[in-house]
Amino acid sequence: MNNHIFPVIGNLPVSELKPRHFIDLLKRIEEKVCWKLRPARGST
Repeated sequence: MNNHIFPVIGNLPVSELKPRHFIDLLKRIEEKVCWKLRPARGST
């Protein structure tokens, strides 16, 4: 949660969360996962 959720939603109360917050959250997690899954340079 500290690495993925709190940087996106911060201290917002649950009542103020909008779909956009969750979309941004999922996009950031997806970017991190995709980065880890990419093959290393020079590997086959």
